[in-house]
Amino acid sequence: EWGWGQSFHFAEKRKGESFKQSILRHEYQLAAKLRVKNGDKILDCGCGIGGPMRNIAEFTGCDVTGITINQHQVNRANKLN
Repeated sequence: EWGWGQSFHFAEKRKGESFKQSILRHEYQLAAKLRVKNGDKILDCGCGIGGPMRNIAEFTGCDVTGITINQHQVNRANKLN
């Protein structure tokens, strides 16, 4: 999380937008393009500590399961959930 936050990806930062706002907008746009909706079941492979999956689940009401091979990330994600 140090330096990256909870999302290990980037997004175009628009004028007047904070880094965090640009990341959230990007995640919401991704969910909209995939037509994710309340009750859908989503798998996030390589979820890291789960930042995007938590945001998308909160935004859409879907049920996201995250998997990663890094035990430190699993432990941190479980703590944050």
